[in-house]
Amino acid sequence: MIRLVTVREVIRVVRKHFLEQFDSNYKYPDSHHFSAWRRSLGEARAALAALDLESCTREDVDNAIGATGWADNSCDECHRHFDVLVRIGDEPDLDTKWVDLCPDCLNAAATLLRDALGK
Repeated sequence: MIRLVTVREVIRVVRKHFLEQFDSNYKYPDSHHFSAWRRSLGEARAALAALDLESCTREDVDNAIGATGWADNSCDECHRHFDVLVRIGDEPDLDTKWVDLCPDCLNAAATLLRDALGK
């Protein structure tokens, strides 16, 4: 499967993913694991609940959670953030394979393939 992935799509599911990972029964495995977070788990849950996922930015999500990266839409090759990427492969899950590529990296891959095929 080949499809587009937008940063808005990532933002729309961030609350669901966060609450699945850190449900109300979650216990911190150790105190230093979350020492870099700027909010408690309860504060993050409340702040996420207050976000409008149709208009907030990825920075808003980072501020709500108190940690960065939850709403990143980054190319798997160059690691830069983009508003739109091309996803090649299965939908992300624990046992699937996929790659998200930006236009530059996708063009580089296409050039590599064309050169290898002599076209």
